[in-house]
Amino acid sequence: MSSRAVASSRGAWPLREGQTVLASLLNTSLSSVCKWEVGDRKPSGPSLKLLHRIERKGLDAVI
Repeated sequence: MSSRAVASSRGAWPLREGQTVLASLLNTSLSSVCKWEVGDRKPSGPSLKLLHRIERKGLDAVI
């Protein structure tokens, strides 16, 4: 999953608030989400699966 796709998973939320919400929904750290968005790291495991679900069905699919 590209860093742009991770960033778009936040939906219309502003940057920091959106990252915090996404981190909470994925049960991961804010630092991880930030690193994914800038391309320093790539999501894996359950986080990657949830991000794919969000990409296909929107945030409502994991709330």
